[in-house]
Amino acid sequence: MLDLPGDTETHRGAHLFVSYASSDRERALAIADALEATGVPVWIDRRGIGGGELWAAEITAAIRSCATVLLVCTAASVQSRNVRQEVQLAWDHDRPIVPLLLERVRFPDEIAYFLQGRQWIEVDASGDAEWIDRVVKALDHTEFRPIPSSASVPTPVATTPPAPPSPVPMATNLPVPPSAIIGRDEEIAAVCALLGERETRLVTLTGPGGVGKTRLALAVGWRLRETFEGAITFVNLAPVRDPALVLPEIAASAGLNNAGQETLVAKLHTALRSQPVLLVLDNCEQVLEASGEIGELLAGLPDLKVLATSREPLRLRAEQTIDIPPLTVDESAGKSSTGQMTEIPAVALFVARASAAKRGFALTNANRAAVHEICRRLDGLPMAIELAAARSSLLAPEAMLSRLEQRLPLLTGGARDLPERQRTLRDAIGWSEDLLTEDERAVLRRLSVFVGGFTLEAALAVTDTPGELRNDVDVFGAMERLAAHSLLRQVVSEEGEARFTMLEVIREFGLERLEASGESAEAHQRHAVWFRDLAERAAPEFTGPNQREWLQRFSLEQDNVRAALGWAVAEEPETALRLCAALLEFWILTSTMREGTLWCRRALEAGEEANPAFVAETTVVAARLGYRQGDDAVAKQRGEEALQLFQQLGDERGVALAMMALAMASTVVNEDLTAVEALLSGALDRMRMLNDRKYIAMIASNLSLTKMYLGDFDAAIDLARESAAMCREIGDRLSFIVPVTNMVEALVILGRVEEALPLLQELVEDQRRLGHRANLGFLLNCVGFALGARGEGRQAVRLYAAADAEFQLTGTPSASEIATFAADTERLRQELGAAEFEAEWTAGHSLAIEAAMEAARAALDAWEAETKTGGP
Repeated sequence: MLDLPGDTETHRGAHLFVSYASSDRERALAIADALEATGVPVWIDRRGIGGGELWAAEITAAIRSCATVLLVCTAASVQSRNVRQEVQLAWDHDRPIVPLLLERVRFPDEIAYFLQGRQWIEVDASGDAEWIDRVVKALDHTEFRPIPSSASVPTPVATTPPAPPSPVPMATNLPVPPSAIIGRDEEIAAVCALLGERETRLVTLTGPGGVGKTRLALAVGWRLRETFEGAITFVNLAPVRDPALVLPEIAASAGLNNAGQETLVAKLHTALRSQPVLLVLDNCEQVLEASGEIGELLAGLPDLKVLATSREPLRLRAEQTIDIPPLTVDESAGKSSTGQMTEIPAVALFVARASAAKRGFALTNANRAAVHEICRRLDGLPMAIELAAARSSLLAPEAMLSRLEQRLPLLTGGARDLPERQRTLRDAIGWSEDLLTEDERAVLRRLSVFVGGFTLEAALAVTDTPGELRNDVDVFGAMERLAAHSLLRQVVSEEGEARFTMLEVIREFGLERLEASGESAEAHQRHAVWFRDLAERAAPEFTGPNQREWLQRFSLEQDNVRAALGWAVAEEPETALRLCAALLEFWILTSTMREGTLWCRRALEAGEEANPAFVAETTVVAARLGYRQGDDAVAKQRGEEALQLFQQLGDERGVALAMMALAMASTVVNEDLTAVEALLSGALDRMRMLNDRKYIAMIASNLSLTKMYLGDFDAAIDLARESAAMCREIGDRLSFIVPVTNMVEALVILGRVEEALPLLQELVEDQRRLGHRANLGFLLNCVGFALGARGEGRQAVRLYAAADAEFQLTGTPSASEIATFAADTERLRQELGAAEFEAEWTAGHSLAIEAAMEAARAALDAWEAETKTGGP
């Protein structure tokens, strides 16, 4: 590295200044090495001094004396405060700025302004030495003088800096359409062009059910995936009926959760502001009341775009609507040739889907008129055409047309207040229903109570009514025939379990038929009872050796559980209360505690006169959810209510649970810790008498934390060890992290840091194996606490910062739970100095959670290696 000259004006133009973000340090140093190998003097911060007042004079002098500023451009650098200050300094001192692109990025206005007309150099798309030659040529136009001639430039070896591979499409959760979209090229191009305009914020595709809005939105998403410089996130709102659940669905699709007291709008603002995002919101029509919250997201995120599908507009100021028409039928084409007719979009769709249903199907001179007339009679609606084409395995087009004429003579079978095309679709589905047997029709309408899919086992529980469908074989056979008719879709999981789904428009039709049949109340009751019983069966499994499988299973059933809860709150409150009591651990472990609190409140309000035992169970669940979210007032109130209810019932296990919940809430509000200790000790004694190992482990873990606050670290370690052993015994690896982090904290405080290494390694390995996010912030804090005690302050600060970022996304924990780590963070600030601390904190805060966990794992591996070699 060229040392900073003492007389900067004398040496003006003598070197190249490299500006970079701390997280890009290794790549920036590789760039500097490659340039210096060609004879170009470089000034680069090799000491990691960072920014801040301490080094302001040195950085300013280095920029003032340079010939050119080389700006290393990555997603991190264009957001870096220090980099922005260096760009401003370069501009103030009239120094040219050469952007060196390591990643495709979108520049903030405060940087883009200074780069207008500058020469761009793409590193990741260049060969080994090509980018170096371009830098040298760029310097030729500056005041830089000591550039050696090309003859004296040594041939660089492996000089390309470590950089990401050539740009690839951004990761996305867009579903892959089951088949190619047909006849929508113009619409796809128009929507893509509109979303490509900077001013466009919200585009809504409107039209009736069955016109193909979802398929078109997916096609647009996949087309934009090649060029959009950001994330594309798909959110399926079809199963959602409660507007309060729209933001949780968006958060879940974006990889967030809805825990904590921070509003989801604020949480999404924090999480999505780091890059441009295209949010594809599908089926918005039944949750239009949530449009205001979508407007809040757009207002707070200037780089957010939304593509929505809805049967009616969202009515937001930023909205631009595109009405999606049916496919072109071209009524004058009835006498066209076969080749000409295949160019008609509606006919092309019918032929494609009929060919999939029947091998060898083709448009011929004999059937082309009938096919064209079918498409015309169905008004070009894609869903209706696909349903008709699926019958090709049973009916020739001529026979199909005859049935269609009988069923839909005027295409007006729907309600008169619905659009004509929507009535057409309803009649098309009704015509498909006419081809079914009575048993198949009964199964179809009863299955419509499921939301978001279902298993065969669940279907049997809801549809098999004694005296009608004779046995499970009849139901299964009916479902197979419904799938063959394209009224059901079957997906087989990797584990071999069959799961069925129903298109939303078909489900709506089935619900209408269910209501008309008089079976609706019974079907919904069966549905709610099935999921109540399944939840009660799953409750112990959520904290057992098979917890991962059960959590995955219930994540698939979340829409059904919501539907069951919604029906039960209105019609059968005891079922709602029992569901809430059973789902506690699921809500905690999936970080959906805000939603759990909502359902508990609704169930308790509806079930005031229900069985007191069920009321008490749900009340203690509400207390624990309140504590986990830091809502101390609710937690304490619910804890006191639960304790009183269980005492009246004489339920010792319930009393112990309420005492634990009340103690945890009292800790949050910083009440007398000796009273908290007494509550937990009493609860633990009761659970030991009942030999309830799950709650022995949980209460012992909480008591160990309280002992630590009281300064009794030896007792804290003993209780944490007992809890951890119990978690191992019952197979609860997700809860295992809590007592072990307590134990590590106490060991470090007592100066027994080396004993913490194997415990931390076990926790990190558990996380790698389980792939679960619960409690990751506490784990990162704990590793940082141990590393800080070993003198690895910089690494500790990074992990503390990563933990802080995780807490911001998943819900801030109570102050009492992070007090030790907060105090240690302040100690490290004093030890490292403000500049170094801020640099490390910024770097850690920008780490993705996966990268933070990898950093923790690497630090522990290095610690182990030092121990084995007798190092420090």
